[in-house]
Amino acid sequence: MSSISCSYEMIVDGYDWGPSVSRIILKHDLFRKLDNVACEQFQVFFKKQHVWHEALISAADLIDIEVHLRFKQHPEFRYLSPITYDHKTNRNIFTEPLEVKVNLLHPLLINEDRIDMISLSKKEEYFIPQLELFKKTEYHFNGHVKLNYLLYLPLGEKDLPLIVWLHGAGEGGTDERIAFLGNPVSRLVEPVIQDKFSKAAVLFPQAPTFWMDDGTGTYTKNGNSMYTKALHGLIDNVIRHENSIDKHRVYIGGCSNGGYMTVNLLKHYPEMFAAAFPVCEAFRDKWLSDDDIAILSNKPIWFVQAKNDTVVVPESFVIPTFERLQRMKAKELHLTLLDSVADWSSSYFDKDDKPYEYHGHFSWIHALNDRCMLEDESLFSWLSKHST
Repeated sequence: MSSISCSYEMIVDGYDWGPSVSRIILKHDLFRKLDNVACEQFQVFFKKQHVWHEALISAADLIDIEVHLRFKQHPEFRYLSPITYDHKTNRNIFTEPLEVKVNLLHPLLINEDRIDMISLSKKEEYFIPQLELFKKTEYHFNGHVKLNYLLYLPLGEKDLPLIVWLHGAGEGGTDERIAFLGNPVSRLVEPVIQDKFSKAAVLFPQAPTFWMDDGTGTYTKNGNSMYTKALHGLIDNVIRHENSIDKHRVYIGGCSNGGYMTVNLLKHYPEMFAAAFPVCEAFRDKWLSDDDIAILSNKPIWFVQAKNDTVVVPESFVIPTFERLQRMKAKELHLTLLDSVADWSSSYFDKDDKPYEYHGHFSWIHALNDRCMLEDESLFSWLSKHST
């Protein structure tokens, strides 16, 4: 025996910087006869954009007929990402599929036989474990706008608060995997945040283009969006038809384009939301009238932004808006203004062994990991205390 052909599966998880293949699962009946496997026996390559890259294997596990190969992760290991940025559409798209090669550096021994080579016989879809927790559906508004959305409802729970998260510009389209993986929104269903609410429902709507689309396929020049009424209708429809949701505890947040739409919905439909958390929000202050500021001043809002954000410059967006709200003596107003966006987990470092620093626009990393603090209270702990 020298060569076998395995089927395989690629597992994708969401990280602070985006999605990454966290492991591959090799499947063959003969693996059941193995005693053990080790990282040193395998070599794995991924092909992305016509270039082969060797993945660093961090663990190898044998589970019945499966060999699980786990990979070391880092923000710079982009060859493990199943998405690429499409400059024609200005959106992230899935690469279907990443090509994989598996080499054996040392044979796998089964009694007196040995396996010297592994080939991969079947390409399967990416599997995204946390996406399985969500119900995927769609909402039609006035017969001409269709919005896809993902909804997480903890089983057996009643009177659930609802967290609405609105994605950035790159996550628009019709592929819900992009909206789910473009930012680390899976954190919203993990214990760190869920425990702050003693369980919460989570809603991820997806714009077919981008939230700041004024209806012409271009960015709004006055603050208007073609999706304002449709998105309000979607959220209202979910609240009305899901009996387990508490309509008095609906919280809205989003990043960049989604931060824009957070502010936009809040000023048009303030009665719907108990509190809001716009992140690197792209609603230009000059688009907000004094009447808009008066409306916003009556809602609890916690802004999050990084000083070195060069995409949504704070001085044109959040800072003047925050200052106007302060002058209006806003009901409850907070701003986390980060110096930069560096790794908070002590897991990822740069070549100088300093915490890895992300682009300044990525302030959603700190927000979605509940790292924004007001004295000893976190953003999501603060959110959980509000109701209409």
